[in-house]
Amino acid sequence: MKKLKERMDAFSDAVIAIIITIMVLELPLPHHDALSEYLQFGKSIGIFFISFCFVANIWYQHAMLFKDSDTMNDRFSLRSLPFWRS
Repeated sequence: MKKLKERMDAFSDAVIAIIITIMVLELPLPHHDALSEYLQFGKSIGIFFISFCFVANIWYQHAMLFKDSDTMNDRFSLRSLPFWRS
């Protein structure tokens, strides 16, 4: 089950990386030299930063959970998936 733990850890890292990539791609770039567009861009950067901190915190908590466990069983791997909460 140690291999399952490593694969689940790599999978969760990949999912977090994809989420952060999508967040960056959604940032609206200013198209004109207008103050309002730069203000909107600054607001988007602030929202991105807060969202990044939230996602990074989730990643850190998940990494600490996996660090403390030596092996994984099937029940633990199912509970680590986001749609399984019982």
